[in-house]
Amino acid sequence: NLKDLSLLEKSKIFGVAFQDFAKFCLPLRENITLSENEDEQDFAQKTQYLKIDELADSLNNGYATLLGKSFGNAIDVSGGQWQGIAITRALIGEKKILIFDEPTAALDPIREVEMFEKIYSITKNKISLFITHRLGFTTKVDRVILIKDNQIAEDGSFAELMNKNGDFKKMFEMQKNLYVKENAI
Repeated sequence: NLKDLSLLEKSKIFGVAFQDFAKFCLPLRENITLSENEDEQDFAQKTQYLKIDELADSLNNGYATLLGKSFGNAIDVSGGQWQGIAITRALIGEKKILIFDEPTAALDPIREVEMFEKIYSITKNKISLFITHRLGFTTKVDRVILIKDNQIAEDGSFAELMNKNGDFKKMFEMQKNLYVKENAI
């Protein structure tokens, strides 16, 4: 029962990256870990894999660089960089349940696809919930649940919902048609 768990216990079970992610006026490393007791190997592997190490390398004080707008000596990074930090924060540690709410909304298309691929790779054997309007990514998940009017309207695998010819297929085809037109160059 979640009500019986402390906030610390919940933070060890759940990793969450929201669309409206938190930007803490803390050094880069603390923005990611929010704790002094993180596994150094896990930190190094995930920051490298998710390319946050490249951000650290570009900053004068690396992971010790103070981020944000609150202090005169702090550095404010781009929205996409902040979102990468938030995603990395969700994935640090061995969380059992991961929740991503439009986790790549602030990323450019190339970085968005790259980040989703990396998230899928890391979350392969974990319980992961992706909340998204970008339906192209639903081709990779085990189960799709379409919520309409605060209720489950459709539920199944990508193939099942495409064969159903319901709202999901209609929305997927509409998004696909933004990018692919018959007889296009």
